[in-house]
Amino acid sequence: MKHHKYNKTLHVNDIALLHTRKYITFSSTIQPIELINYNHNLDNTLLVASGWGRLWNKGPIPNRLQHIVVMKVPQRQCRTYFGSITDGQLCAYQGWGKGMCNGDSGGPLVFDNKLVGLVSYGVPCGKGIPDVYTRVYTYKSWVDQYINAGSIQQSNVILGFIMTYLCIQSFL
Repeated sequence: MKHHKYNKTLHVNDIALLHTRKYITFSSTIQPIELINYNHNLDNTLLVASGWGRLWNKGPIPNRLQHIVVMKVPQRQCRTYFGSITDGQLCAYQGWGKGMCNGDSGGPLVFDNKLVGLVSYGVPCGKGIPDVYTRVYTYKSWVDQYINAGSIQQSNVILGFIMTYLCIQSFL
């Protein structure tokens, strides 16, 4: 279920919960991730983004999960590129030729083994501009509303926009 205030044009509230029909079985290669449970200033902090998106614009889709170390960009700097960045969004950047690409939407942005963000949008494939992520902490109460109300079991929920690769373990 997508966020009830999702706006495709403005890319705000770009988050969804996916309720699977079967429980997710964890293994050595499939593990849950904890969602960050505090609103920490991560400016200039190194984060890890990963995804199954194209290797370059119109390039091939990888056979292996790709990851990149990016730096959290201050909101003020991010707004110089995109204008209306909300508190529910954050930007991260690695450098020219490195960044999220087509097919990475919904992928995780991680700090200290906790989910910080989900790939939302940007100029595809590392064109020298930061990528924009949905800031997961901002949606804590929205996620809790569905999980803690008992309407959805934690072991069969996936958080993301189009798809993400990590399952919710706990928001607490």
